Amino acid sequence: MNKRHDDKGLISKRSSIYIIIICAVLIFLGVSSMDAKDQAAQEVYYCEMVLDGDWPNYKNLDCLAGE
Repeated sequence: MNKRHDDKGLISKRSSIYIIIICAVLIFLGVSSMDAKDQAAQEVYYCEMVLDGDWPNYKNLDCLAGE
């Protein structure tokens, strides 16, 4: 009996591996993008707090450059 005729799955094993790899890459890219956005938002918040005089500028960022 031929093994190919016994496979009743809708997609082949190789195709499912490709789909899993593509999904993993997309998840990684999505998480990386969110991390970069969070970092930028934290810098904006930090500079707002420094410019309002609530926090000292211990990171030595140039918060006036964004104005």
